[in-house]
Amino acid sequence: MKNIAVFIFILCLVLTQIGIAKISQKESISLILDDDIDQSQTTYVDNYVLPIGQVIIEEQNIDVWIAQSFIPQKETLTRVFLYIGKNITTTYPLNVSIRHDLVGEDLTRINISSEQIPTDYFDWVEFDFEDIPVVINKTYYIVAHTENKSDNFYAWGANNDNLSYANGCAWVSFDEGNSWGNESASLHTKFVNSKQPQPIQKNTWDMCFVTYGRFDPPYLSIIKPKNAIYLANEEFATFVEPVIIGKIIIESEAWDPSGIEKVEFYIDNNLVDVVTESPYRYYWVDWCFFKHFVRVECYDAFGLETVQEIEVWKFF
Repeated sequence: MKNIAVFIFILCLVLTQIGIAKISQKESISLILDDDIDQSQTTYVDNYVLPIGQVIIEEQNIDVWIAQSFIPQKETLTRVFLYIGKNITTTYPLNVSIRHDLVGEDLTRINISSEQIPTDYFDWVEFDFEDIPVVINKTYYIVAHTENKSDNFYAWGANNDNLSYANGCAWVSFDEGNSWGNESASLHTKFVNSKQPQPIQKNTWDMCFVTYGRFDPPYLSIIKPKNAIYLANEEFATFVEPVIIGKIIIESEAWDPSGIEKVEFYIDNNLVDVVTESPYRYYWVDWCFFKHFVRVECYDAFGLETVQEIEVWKFF
């Protein structure tokens, strides 16, 4: 505005209404939902185990890493359970991580001391790592290993029924996770009455595991207006509340692993715009005066909602 006196008048009016120390921005975000079972293979076949750690194969000490692939159906992975036991001489921790690529970096990782794992029998042991976002219908891996020390090994219960788990299989590495192999995905053939060979699927080795996950509400933040004075959409100075003089573009950030379905903009509880693609903005051009409420509602692909609302002062 060109008339500085009018600007000062508006500023003084706002100050008398809100007080110099008052900050009234508020935010309401949907509660994070509890996790639940996502993927699992819980059938243990007696005496079917794969070792984790140092074992003797053909008179050589071999360091064995074991992994299980799975395909999550929830967008946040929270924890896993493994059906495991340990040798009586095992003293080093068991390391369990989640990877998107078997030879890639750990997305999350946790170490469990040997005292937390039973000796000479199997039990379900929880690995409660830091939650991570995952992409639904993409393959991930539970990777387990321990120190390559003499007589230090764990045993992970397994199942060799090819119907035990349809969305993954067991993997084995003998070189500290640098390369992996399995026989689960291959086909071999048999002859029937000397006729043409018929392909059959080899038994699929699957480890005994359970993954937990959840659907989280989307991330949402109103990034403009902030606690500042705006003149014709430009930030003029910081302030205790948003004060808008003239037109302004309301801007928000929204993100979710499943994708953003829509972002809704409300002025004083009135829906003014629906945006389905980034950038998520609303151009507020209406003339109005004094205090108003700007609310933004964000929905992900599963219908979960996050809401943020701020109090603003607008003139012209």
